Amino acid sequence: MNELEQILRALDERELNLAVGRKHDEVRMRYPLQRVTVEDFREFEQIIGDYYAHHFGACVAPGARLPPHEAQARAKQLIEDEYRRTRGQTLNNACDDAMEGREGGMRKLLDILCDGLKRESEANYAAGVFDRFVVPNRFADKVELIRQLIGRFSGILPASVVHGQPEEFAHDYKDFVRVILDSMRSTARVARR
Repeated sequence: MNELEQILRALDERELNLAVGRKHDEVRMRYPLQRVTVEDFREFEQIIGDYYAHHFGACVAPGARLPPHEAQARAKQLIEDEYRRTRGQTLNNACDDAMEGREGGMRKLLDILCDGLKRESEANYAAGVFDRFVVPNRFADKVELIRQLIGRFSGILPASVVHGQPEEFAHDYKDFVRVILDSMRSTARVARR
């Protein structure tokens, strides 16, 4: 089995779920949430920070304890990024959703945090897989691998990637991996419908 096949096997959706995803989902499921609404921003901030610290200490850095201000800041950033990316909205809109219980309220926001932490863990897992099979300081090897990946996944990659030069992505191949993972996940969701 060549290196590309070994990498693809290690990054297969089922393998990725076994190695990374399942534990994130189980930690999310075990977190108790008393209601889907909050009274105000302070309660919103406290709950998302508490959940983030819980999830981080269970999955990302087992046993680690983040100070409340750090957990809250990270949680707010993940939620803000997701709201901006998917809705063109801000953290204030997320807090309003939590206060009014819109679109799942706090349950949905904790799901966003879980998914964000899971995506980061999947990207780190994928980068580790690549580092096992690709020497990071051999530019020619990275270019060849990227070339093979583009050829293999041209149907699910953005046109800008497919028509780009592999050399463009070789230095940032970990970000390239994230693009592939996101594309594979989206394609798998559509296929399961």
